[in-house]
Amino acid sequence: MRRRLLLAVTLLIPMAPAADAAAGWSADRAQTRAGSAGQVVAVGGDAGRVALAWRRTSGGTQRLEVRLGRAPGAFTRAPRVLDRSARPLGTPVATPLRGGAFGVAWLRSAAGANRVRLTTVDREGRRGPTIAATTSGQPAYDLEWVPGPVPVLTWSRESRADGLELAPTGPRAVRLPSSPRSEPGLVADTAGLATVTWIDAARVLVSDRSGRSFTQPLNLSMGDVNRTEVVRATGATLVFWRQGSDLMVASRPDGGSFGPPRLLLTETTDAARVAVTALGDVLVVAPVGDSSNVGLLQLLRLGPDGTPRLPPQALGRGRLAQLAVDGRGGAFVAWMGESAARTITARRIPAGDGLGAPVRLAARTDFGRRPTLAATREGGAVAAWVAGGAVHARTYAP
Repeated sequence: MRRRLLLAVTLLIPMAPAADAAAGWSADRAQTRAGSAGQVVAVGGDAGRVALAWRRTSGGTQRLEVRLGRAPGAFTRAPRVLDRSARPLGTPVATPLRGGAFGVAWLRSAAGANRVRLTTVDREGRRGPTIAATTSGQPAYDLEWVPGPVPVLTWSRESRADGLELAPTGPRAVRLPSSPRSEPGLVADTAGLATVTWIDAARVLVSDRSGRSFTQPLNLSMGDVNRTEVVRATGATLVFWRQGSDLMVASRPDGGSFGPPRLLLTETTDAARVAVTALGDVLVVAPVGDSSNVGLLQLLRLGPDGTPRLPPQALGRGRLAQLAVDGRGGAFVAWMGESAARTITARRIPAGDGLGAPVRLAARTDFGRRPTLAATREGGAVAAWVAGGAVHARTYAP
């Protein structure tokens, strides 16, 4: 009897790692084999397509590369080189475009200043022409994509902030109503850039697009404020910010006015991540604790008026959280462990009120390299990171 019991236990032991496979995540696969990679960025598009973009240094030359794949699935195409230079290249940023294509932008040193460069990569891996968004004047920095029906690329300069809208009729320039280093939050719609929030003189300001200009800024708060975010939910616009260490939100119904600020969390240690699911739920992830950037990550589910629908849910202890929504009403969250561990953990946030089990995606990452996360309309996802100077990735199958 004892031998039969031991045999049964022995047969069960190889099945233990299947819990990780049951979570839907593929095996870890290296995406680069030579040189040393910098920060990687992931983006999800149509028909399960995903893309990774990164900067890689090899033989004294820096390269900007993008690799296409599917989630679920693998990155089957060889990396496409977008730019190479002996001078510094900035970390790329990427966004999905229509038809399974992706837009990629980066900073390139030219004439002693950082210039904005932009290109597209279609679903077959063919790249479009490189657009020089800036060619002279003040240097650019802080590149950011604002996804939406009309994607917008934004950047800061020494005395202003600029943008480029990728309208169906072609790229068109837009100037943001915010000053550099003002930690802006942005949202875009079918007309392009729609609402901008920013910090100025310890105030949270919000302005809406009206034609080619922006409305007079509205002050939502005063005090020790930082890190604004703005999202469009079903029938409302929500603005988030940190006031001291408190996470605040103010909501404005369509056609109405902003209500009073609402306190969501106290003792937050870093900026919140905010996203709206395909079903209209507002998700917020923020660390709470007493250590810089590290804390117990809390998940909030809000209604369009900013009211929590449930008590906060604890995700795990960590920092540098990333939040990505899919096209089925669900989402994914991934974060890095404390400084000594630098592990990467992910959890599925299904539609409704459930919460998937934590899955360790990586045991260790390079210092200073944060994880990146993206989801697809079909419910798949991809997580990527840098370890040992190489880009690594895992995909999720719904």
